[in-house]
Amino acid sequence: MLDAKRQLLLALSHELRSPLARARIATELLTDDRQRAPLQEDLAEMARLIEDLTESERLRTPHATLLRESLDFAELVMTELTPLGLSPSAPGPTPIIGDATRLRVMVRNLVSNALHHGKDSNGVATVDVSIESDPANRPGTRVRAELPR
Repeated sequence: MLDAKRQLLLALSHELRSPLARARIATELLTDDRQRAPLQEDLAEMARLIEDLTESERLRTPHATLLRESLDFAELVMTELTPLGLSPSAPGPTPIIGDATRLRVMVRNLVSNALHHGKDSNGVATVDVSIESDPANRPGTRVRAELPR
């Protein structure tokens, strides 16, 4: 039953990509920037959700492989958080070896959980994001992103 659920989620994710691509093309044809910008943001969010869902399901398979590559973790975090209005503080370029897609999913999940569960009595969430790395920048350096309440 779980395998059937997983296959259904993957099939739905795949099938949603075509109408999403058509909607993106349609928004490009809009002449009013005030209408186009919010639609493009919504479509980008939908694409991220589909990517997250697909990647989460892939991670549950016994044959999931990491696509390791050299990347700048600070840049990746900033790219994910800027649309949310968050500006992480970073010590500068933070090179790591990792799976960019899975790291993006992790960052989005951490921040979404912090925003959802970190609300004070007034219903406002304050999220501070900082990235730290080993000053020597040695291979295998651990990078820590903190999301305090």
